[in-house]
Amino acid sequence: MSIFKIFSKKLTKTDVENRLSVTTKSLSSFPPFGDHQNYLDILVADDEGHKWPFRLVLCRGRYGKPVLSVGWLHFVRTKQLQSGF
Repeated sequence: MSIFKIFSKKLTKTDVENRLSVTTKSLSSFPPFGDHQNYLDILVADDEGHKWPFRLVLCRGRYGKPVLSVGWLHFVRTKQLQSGF
């Protein structure tokens, strides 16, 4: 299994309370989205090798950005992540 960093960022309040905003540039590192599909279910391994299921969603609208939604808040709570780090 190959492990590589796709992006990093300082977490915001929204990131730890709702969903993680992902950089648009990083989308090329993910598998392609299906036709007419605005989400991808992905499996991500942490530093300890534990696998976490997330849903990567392409938000619609004028300023649509990719976000991690489903599974993200469970990860935040388990890892006790806080904004500003």
